[in-house]
Amino acid sequence: MDRDTHQFIYVTPFLEEVKRVKHSVTSRESFEPLARNGETKLDDVHKLLGEGKDICTTHALFQMATAETLELIRVNNYTLIFDEVLNIIVQVPLRKSDLTLLLEAEAI
Repeated sequence: MDRDTHQFIYVTPFLEEVKRVKHSVTSRESFEPLARNGETKLDDVHKLLGEGKDICTTHALFQMATAETLELIRVNNYTLIFDEVLNIIVQVPLRKSDLTLLLEAEAI
């Protein structure tokens, strides 16, 4: 594939790994989303996606993806590379009263 027409997003759990990959891959230029000038890292992700840039980011930031993020990834035909699987199930504390309420409401 022509490197100028194919984009990648590398997603890792560790910020240190983002920096390592960004500096060790010399055949392509990749960008780490930054928060600056009152904009968020997610805003920067959208800007980079719109520009067709290769991106290195963390699982935490990738999990903040919106419908706009996903559309930009799809439209620009990005290839996603995940270093380790995303933790998509998070255990939340549940009090006995919460459980009782859910059972009474037949929600579970």
